Amino acid sequence: MNNQEICPIKYNFMGFLWKLYTRGEDNSKDPLFDYLYKFCINEYCYDLSREGFLGQGSFFRAYKCKSILLESEGKVYSRTLRIGLLSCLKSHRSVIYYGSGEYIVISMYQRFLIECLMMSFLNHTNIVNVYEVIELPNSNQIISVQEYLPFSIMYWDEETCSYSAKRNQNLFVYPEHIALKIFSQIVSCVEYLHCNNVVHKDIKPDNILASESLEDYAVYLSVDSSRVDSDSDICSQISSNSSFEDICLWHDAPTFTSLKLARDSFHEFLKKNSKVCLLEYIRESLDCTQNNKANKIPMFNTLLLNTGPRFKPNKLKAKPQKNSFPIVKLADFNSAVVVDQKSCIYDSEGTLVFIPPECFTLKCPEEGVSGYKRDIWSLGCLLYCLLTGKLPYYGTTFRELLDSIRRTKTNLNYNIDVTEETKLLIQNMLNPNPKERLSIQEVKRFLELKLTD
Repeated sequence: MNNQEICPIKYNFMGFLWKLYTRGEDNSKDPLFDYLYKFCINEYCYDLSREGFLGQGSFFRAYKCKSILLESEGKVYSRTLRIGLLSCLKSHRSVIYYGSGEYIVISMYQRFLIECLMMSFLNHTNIVNVYEVIELPNSNQIISVQEYLPFSIMYWDEETCSYSAKRNQNLFVYPEHIALKIFSQIVSCVEYLHCNNVVHKDIKPDNILASESLEDYAVYLSVDSSRVDSDSDICSQISSNSSFEDICLWHDAPTFTSLKLARDSFHEFLKKNSKVCLLEYIRESLDCTQNNKANKIPMFNTLLLNTGPRFKPNKLKAKPQKNSFPIVKLADFNSAVVVDQKSCIYDSEGTLVFIPPECFTLKCPEEGVSGYKRDIWSLGCLLYCLLTGKLPYYGTTFRELLDSIRRTKTNLNYNIDVTEETKLLIQNMLNPNPKERLSIQEVKRFLELKLTD
């Protein structure tokens, strides 16, 4: 197999891993045809099994995928990424408000391109990387390739209307010093966004991801919410979750019935078609664990699928340095907007329970509200969730949420271990008056002093 055959080749219908197939051709003799024909886009081979499915929304489905690439010197390496299949974007509409009753109506396709363009200018350690956007010609489908981060910092439980730091286990939260370490990373990210005139508008635990589990840092919250239980019996309940990377991409997928069959099939095919035996590489790529931190590569390379072979930058394969504390990253910029010097936004888009009260008034679509102060409110809700597992205010409608804010005001319940300084920080971030609410710089200064104590 020469380099031309191994390199991903773009084609008007679909590109494939290692070899290019044309619709209608008889390729049944090729051992890879059956399971590459349906599940590969260029060099990205995605997993349609239950284990590979990562989630879905109104216009997309996300899967775990493998990117197997060839460098110019002939070395092969792989990487696990997240691939999003977006459909029907051109047939749905979105409204963008500009104040004083002015607005424009655009397609979700245009909205997505705005998001991609925005992401192409953002480069921060705590922002999820978007590596590539592929548009399939003669179709209504776009492929988004992003960094793969399998873990959330907290998990929402619909029955109890609360968050937990452990999946499927209630009443687990983070001790204050751990919560502040997580929170400080997001504050650094939000400061970077605000310095670049970007308002996220949807900061919440669900949109903060990590490449490794943070469950070992969690502690059990007693039922009466008066103390954090750190007894040895609770510590014994802490079990480390294996990375999704420990599960082979093809495990239980429609293409293979077992992990051994996947290995053997790839081995035999490559051995017959290449002078270089890649058995050891395949074993490593199937068994290795996901790197903790992705290296940045150029983003938003929209492909027309008619270009020749290409290579990824060599730095993609570089192993990141191990950090003493896991890196968390802010995701989902679907609601994010670029603002002017006034930082005004004119809508209440986002998750209801993380939206400040000024966004519920009739003045919001007319005069606008501060987008930066809106993100500060969401940060206050985030820190409260990390410490207590609860939402500071709750409601299923704007009216219910406003009533909750009026009733509770500053009488929020905390665990006994939370210091008065941190309580005051949350109180000032959740100030109903946006003019008196802290700025991102003030929040950062507090954290710098607190974390150095």
